[in-house]
Amino acid sequence: MTGPMRATTLERWVLALVLSVATAVHAHAADRPEALDAGQRLELAYEAQRLFDDAAALETRDQAAARAGFAEAAATYRRIADSGVRNGELMLNLGNSLMKSGEPSRAVAAYLDAERLLPGDARVKDALAHARAATSTRLGPITGAGPLDRIASAWSAVPLQVRAWFAVAAWLALWAVVAAGILTGWRRGVPWRSAIATIAVLAGLPAATVGVDALRTSLDRPGVVIADAVVLRKGNGEGFAPAVAEGLPSGAEFLMLEERPGWLRIRLPDGQSGWIRQDDALVCGK
Repeated sequence: MTGPMRATTLERWVLALVLSVATAVHAHAADRPEALDAGQRLELAYEAQRLFDDAAALETRDQAAARAGFAEAAATYRRIADSGVRNGELMLNLGNSLMKSGEPSRAVAAYLDAERLLPGDARVKDALAHARAATSTRLGPITGAGPLDRIASAWSAVPLQVRAWFAVAAWLALWAVVAAGILTGWRRGVPWRSAIATIAVLAGLPAATVGVDALRTSLDRPGVVIADAVVLRKGNGEGFAPAVAEGLPSGAEFLMLEERPGWLRIRLPDGQSGWIRQDDALVCGK
């Protein structure tokens, strides 16, 4: 470097990036219904897998007991998910347990969540197709993967939290290099520019993937009707007239457009929109 850098401007820029990434990670970890540490989650995951395996061993001898076991496994996986974990493998296991317990509509919802977290995964695709075939709906699936989903498949193998914390670590390293440059007066002979550029790239790429994932999961969110003969209404209240003549069957998929206390405004695959009671559906990412 041929001369001192403008420390004030660069410091502000780096600090803003560090704070923005750290805030995103904190927001991702906040608002959890049940506080479970990593050890508790791992213990529950082992328990859920044990319940699933035990139920699978009973399938040929006692189907009722097997279904009850799969339902218990599903409840355990759901407990992990409700604690704030966003993981495609977890949602895939939850969907498999729900499917085996005889709840294909709820399984579709879990698989849709897994599909958003593991875009392009063949296992999820096959499981979702099987669950859809087992539901009573004939409305068809919601629209397929969008451009952001296809882009996200490039990094879906690396968990979101790993990418987020790597970005934070890289930004902190960048700040450390800047601080070292300031303290040494940007000593000649040290490749300050190349070091900063390299670390900035290492920080920016994972941060960009986190941003894309946050965007794609915050857009129109898919959901599934889990009750039978659900009335699609023209407004968010029992007093509004039905928007369609027939009730929606269990397993009908939709995109959530709006949420109000106790009600969801949705759009069906055929383009029809209206309101349903929140308790009659599952929305991905919740």
